[in-house]
Amino acid sequence: MFRWLFSPRAPAKLPDSEASAEVKAGRAKIEAGDLDGAESVFRFALDANPGDVQALLGLGEVMFARNRPAEALELLLRALDIDSRLALARVNAVQCLRILGRLAAAVEHCHELMARDPAGPGVALLARCLDQLGRFKEAEAAFLSALDLTPDDAGLWSDYGALLMHQERGEEAEEALRRALEADPQHAPALNNLGMWLLESNRPAQAEALFDCALGLPNTPPQVLSNLAILRQSQNRIQEAFDLYDVARGRGLDAPDAHFSRAILLLLAGRLEEGFEAYEHRFATRAYAGMSRSGPGHLWRGEPLAGRRILLWQEQGLGDTVQFVRYARRLAALGAEVIAEVQAPLVRLLSASLPATVVAPGTKVVADFHCPLMSLPHRLGESAIRAPWEGPYVRAMEPGGAADAVASLTRPRVGLVWAGSPSHKNDANRSMPLSALEPLLAMPGVNFCALQFGPAAAQAAGRPARVSWTDLAPLINDFAETAAALKELDMLVTVDTSAAHVAGAMGLPALVLLPFSPDWRWQLEREDSPWYPSLRLLRQHTPRDWVPVVREAVARIAGVVGAE
Repeated sequence: MFRWLFSPRAPAKLPDSEASAEVKAGRAKIEAGDLDGAESVFRFALDANPGDVQALLGLGEVMFARNRPAEALELLLRALDIDSRLALARVNAVQCLRILGRLAAAVEHCHELMARDPAGPGVALLARCLDQLGRFKEAEAAFLSALDLTPDDAGLWSDYGALLMHQERGEEAEEALRRALEADPQHAPALNNLGMWLLESNRPAQAEALFDCALGLPNTPPQVLSNLAILRQSQNRIQEAFDLYDVARGRGLDAPDAHFSRAILLLLAGRLEEGFEAYEHRFATRAYAGMSRSGPGHLWRGEPLAGRRILLWQEQGLGDTVQFVRYARRLAALGAEVIAEVQAPLVRLLSASLPATVVAPGTKVVADFHCPLMSLPHRLGESAIRAPWEGPYVRAMEPGGAADAVASLTRPRVGLVWAGSPSHKNDANRSMPLSALEPLLAMPGVNFCALQFGPAAAQAAGRPARVSWTDLAPLINDFAETAAALKELDMLVTVDTSAAHVAGAMGLPALVLLPFSPDWRWQLEREDSPWYPSLRLLRQHTPRDWVPVVREAVARIAGVVGAE
């Protein structure tokens, strides 16, 4: 989970030339860090004259500095009631409203600012409000208008870059972030944001240099420390990553994104109970907020389920659904009537496998409770976390075209999946080209069955002519047919994809080829998985080096061939 920093939302300040003696004194105390003294000065001025607009603005600045935006906003609105033309008060009111999440009101104030001064700060503030609202197309237009007005504003370029990243437009984001650093080489949010993009695009050394630069600046936001922790995690330097999170929290970082990233680290380290508890922060993050839901019924938090109906709903990928839908059996054993909402390609397979009514997304259901699938370990408690495997929980249906095609081949029959979805953020690390499997394909006497979908399937056209090859993808329409085909194989060799989860859920043998920095569910170093005992995990020891991993897979397959 990558965290982008936005430019500081400090309030605009009164020019000294417009300030009274009392306000100048109060402002001087703010600059000296004496907020108590500043507050006393401003309150004294307001006691003498409750309509002193400058004192209201000054006291609002103190409240803002004390992270009390609601009180600051009240003071600013009092100032605007006295004089609605006060642009300074309206600008600072927008900052407070953004923090408080009152974005519709913030947008109204932005439009009022723009009506009074089309070239003023209202355009930039509107862009940031629209971005927070998720109205990205409108936000982009507003950012571009604001940049036309102030083309050297590092904060605007940085925030625009973050907006582009949210839309997965990485190359454009990098250009915007570099423009920000041209305008201000010490702009901490831009250093952080560009560092995160470089890390995401597999340039960790350059990312680390930018984080180090940001951390060398005064008053650097603690988010930079937690982002450096993400980099350390990608290097499998786990204790250093934990130490960085601790330092960030010691500096006041209490953001959902940071809690969620630390949750991933805890899970990766095998500290599952702590990790699943912290994983509950995910729906408060920007990336996951749109996945949450409010019903039907109440969110289940562990209440008795006997005679009650509960909806379990998918929230992330196909593999995640297969991994966590196992807990439907536990809920049924507690007396619940279970409804499982899963992705359409999984409906037939799981309908035949689970003690549940399985439906596709969008199906209207009535339930007493609902629960996201990936919250079930935390809700069910220690036993569900420490002993997640209770035997195979997915079974193949009647054989079909793909299964028949596999069954017609002589043994050994080895299935292959060498790439995941290209839209996955970590796909460049977890997927490999088919050419990397050439030592495996050179094994004599093996019938290889490709279960590869997506653009990577076209790579099969370049395979060596001598390879015995059957392409199963055209014969497969959903995961029920995938499962039937897997059952006929002697072994599956796959990268970290949904096929690994289906094989594991069926208790079938598979070799899972993992990148140097794996997904949390595979943990570190271990060859087995508590989630799927039939799988064997073969790991990179150097980032992006698949050669030793494939060599080990060849040895394992040779053992299977030799045993027959």
